[in-house]
Amino acid sequence: MDGSARLWLAALSYLSTKGRLVESVTRTTGQLHQHAAMKQSPTTSGHRLSPIEATRASAIIEEAIEKLSFLGSITPDILQHREELSQVVGDEISRIIQDQRRLEAKYESLISQRSVLKDNPNFGGNLMKIQYERQGLIDLLEETKRELKSCTYDALVTYVTEGKNAADKAADLIETEKEAAEEVKRLTQELAREKAEHTREVSEQKAAIAQLKEQLLQVKSKTQIDIRYARNEAKAKTASTSRLYQQLIAEQHDKITVLATECETEGRVHDETVAFLRGKHDRLTHDLAHWTEKYEADVAAKQKELAKLTDERAANLLKLEGLQKRWVEEVELQKNREAEKRRLKELELLKRDEEKKHLIAIRKIQIAYRMHKAYVDDKKKAADAGKKKKGGGKKGKKK
Repeated sequence: MDGSARLWLAALSYLSTKGRLVESVTRTTGQLHQHAAMKQSPTTSGHRLSPIEATRASAIIEEAIEKLSFLGSITPDILQHREELSQVVGDEISRIIQDQRRLEAKYESLISQRSVLKDNPNFGGNLMKIQYERQGLIDLLEETKRELKSCTYDALVTYVTEGKNAADKAADLIETEKEAAEEVKRLTQELAREKAEHTREVSEQKAAIAQLKEQLLQVKSKTQIDIRYARNEAKAKTASTSRLYQQLIAEQHDKITVLATECETEGRVHDETVAFLRGKHDRLTHDLAHWTEKYEADVAAKQKELAKLTDERAANLLKLEGLQKRWVEEVELQKNREAEKRRLKELELLKRDEEKKHLIAIRKIQIAYRMHKAYVDDKKKAADAGKKKKGGGKKGKKK
């Protein structure tokens, strides 16, 4: 049998024996509590036993100490098998590195494998931990044995109380996870409100476009009326001037030479006025066609921009749903791991609990950072789209 097999057999033997010892000590502790509760008087303080009960408990504890000492004597030394453990760990690390290089393109799979690698057992560390826990249990039983000589067992009660406190802390951690789930539910409701607000803004923009179309029709009608009025006014002025000249010729025939010069001057003025009005009419007609074409082009551009923004928002929503689904999967995976490890927490030290809390806090920060980054990216895209829209409006107004 090689060193690794001996290590595994020793570990399994220790765990099996330790489970039976813990069960025996727990059963004995319960019996001691019952006897102490029945025999303790109202004025008595602390945990005390009768001499007979203390003798029985001492015998059980001595048997447990002998079994633990025997396990300590048959467990192989960690330093003697360091090379074997290093070879096993080295082979495992080489295999993991090859898998990592082969699966670099799959980011999600790498994250899952990294988490698995972090949870891989360390044979040397586990054996050291077993020896440390066995020695701690021996010390506890020795202390309880000494206390039983004085018919008390306060050290054992303190150890059980500390285990119960560790379980209470785990329950508090589960409650914190529930609060985080409630926060996700609240954010989902807030997203629904944002969708409703976006729908309302789109409706307002459509109403504004309809109002602009109506204003354009009014401008067209007013321009046509002004053109007809200017044309009629020019015709009336021409007819009035002609009649005036005829009356002057009839009444003042003797001044025809002087008035002929004035008539020629008035004729030139008339021609220039008519030419000016015709030119103005042509310019107004050209401007009307230009602004009509520009309006249609601007409306088409804005509709394209609106469609683009709608597509970008839909893509961002899909991305957010993917992130939420991924977060739910990670939370579910974390819960499964916690359920698997919960039965070992009662015998772990406070340092193990603190490391677990630190790991959970890091994962929460990563998830919050991803959600915050997605939110910032959406907000930045919306701001850029608003700037482009504003810049396009100013350029059209300048023309």
